[in-house]
Amino acid sequence: MSVLKNDRQESSVQFLENAYELQVAVYKLVVKFPKRYSFIIGNPIAKLAMDCHMNTKYANSIYPTNKHEYQLRRDYINKAMGNCQNLSSQMDIALNLFSAEINGFKAVLPLIRDQLRLLKGLKESDKKRFKTILE
Repeated sequence: MSVLKNDRQESSVQFLENAYELQVAVYKLVVKFPKRYSFIIGNPIAKLAMDCHMNTKYANSIYPTNKHEYQLRRDYINKAMGNCQNLSSQMDIALNLFSAEINGFKAVLPLIRDQLRLLKGLKESDKKRFKTILE
């Protein structure tokens, strides 16, 4: 059964889909960079997007049963958030260099913002969900 777009709610694992979309959007963007900037700017930006996606997947693969596993999950979430923050900074630099030449920056920046919001929400929900482990 279909749900109207206005009535749809965010999935509990939306952070995984968003990380995937972010990586794809960044890859589509960096291939448009001038070739001479590929290794200096393009590759590091693509690596940050890939690391954000991978760390998000790693975090989701851990279902904590003790404090150590909870801390591992939290560490991967924090790494993914750091990747997103660094990606945002690098995207700003690229935007200043290529703003007139390349379209696509407008699609990536909201994805980064959304991913950070979703990861912060994940941390908060984990804190509530695994409260018994932490005590």
